[in-house]
Amino acid sequence: MLVFSLSIMSIMAFDVNLTPIELKDNLKIFQEKNMMEKINDISNFVEINEIRDIANEANDTVPEAQKPQRTVEEMNDSNYIYEIPDEMAEFPGDVYAWLSKNVKYPKECQKDSISGRVLIQFIINKQGKIEEEKVLRSPDKRLSEEAIRVVTSMPNWKPARVKGKPVRMRYVLPIMFRLNKKT
Repeated sequence: MLVFSLSIMSIMAFDVNLTPIELKDNLKIFQEKNMMEKINDISNFVEINEIRDIANEANDTVPEAQKPQRTVEEMNDSNYIYEIPDEMAEFPGDVYAWLSKNVKYPKECQKDSISGRVLIQFIINKQGKIEEEKVLRSPDKRLSEEAIRVVTSMPNWKPARVKGKPVRMRYVLPIMFRLNKKT
């Protein structure tokens, strides 16, 4: 019995006036509390992973700290795609003004009252041209098709640069489709 008491004493405040049944009850409470902390840790881990999955789905990247380190050889490869270059690629003018002039809301989606945001990812190559476009998230296939159409018709961008040299860069662009509210 002395070994049992010493193990409890090392873990929680020890009261010498406790009966063996009270010691057992206190140990049970401690074990339940410890188990709840473990469950909370697991649920926090699941929540964090779900949040990370949503973020990764949106921008198809992971935080810099968790990315595998790239070697100099990989980065010198002309096909390497940068997430965060020294100088970001730039649209010639205001990209959202350009989109508002060029996006054509699909009539079928207007009739069906379908609206929402399409997330489209693409690569801006060394010449500033758009390539490898793909939809990451969309409320409707017809909205996705319009987003791809408008992105592929964009003028050339000013390419991203690393150490003064043009490089390929991944870009995620949200395109909003909103229905006008009738008053």
